[in-house]
Amino acid sequence: MVGGAFYCKGYEAGGFDGVYNAELSNVVTAFQKFMCLGSDAMVRLGSVNRRT
Repeated sequence: MVGGAFYCKGYEAGGFDGVYNAELSNVVTAFQKFMCLGSDAMVRLGSVNRRT
């Protein structure tokens, strides 16, 4: 599901296989940096909230 969400936002996350692999980890990190979040490659509740 996470891979699909990133795909819809224009990130190539390596498909919809449900595996959190290195490619998806890189996409998560890139998205976190873009959104000015801490870039630890972890997906967790509340990580979409960012400081403005």
